[in-house]
Amino acid sequence: MKKQDTVLGFALVRTDRKTVGITVRPGGEVQVRAPKRMKYADIERAVRMHADWLQKAVTQMQNKSPAPKTDKK
Repeated sequence: MKKQDTVLGFALVRTDRKTVGITVRPGGEVQVRAPKRMKYADIERAVRMHADWLQKAVTQMQNKSPAPKTDKK
C-alpha cells in the first residue's frame, strides 16, 4: 500500500463481518479484517483512508515492548 512515500503492508483476514476492522498488533503488524465478499480494491481504499493514523500507531507499537506472557494454570 503506498501513500506518498510511505509503504504500508498488512495481513488480511476475511470473515463473516459487514465492516472493515484495522488493528495494529504489538511489534507494529497491521491486521485487516474484512467481509469475505468485499473487493480487494475496496479493502485497500479503506486502509489508505486511515494511512496517517496507521503510520502513527505502527510507530508507537514498534517502540512498545510486547506484553509479558503469563502462565495459565
